[in-house]
Amino acid sequence: MVDTTTNEVSSWIDLTVVGYGTAPTLDGRWLLVTMQTANQIAVVDISQMKVVRTVQVGADRVQILVRPVLAYVSCTQTERST
Repeated sequence: MVDTTTNEVSSWIDLTVVGYGTAPTLDGRWLLVTMQTANQIAVVDISQMKVVRTVQVGADRVQILVRPVLAYVSCTQTERST
């Protein structure tokens, strides 16, 4: 979080890897964060400012878009099994 009066970082949300794309849910309760190198989405409880769960997703996820009942995640690679 950035304190806009001082333009300084006032708090962090601990993630296992660097976060890339983010999107809040429409109710403002959750923040979804793509973690590109972990093949995961972090679900952050905004009121607690902490990750409450992670969700496995496709390879190299980049952006996320939240709609009323779904979150869409763009992935630049496709995982294939042989």
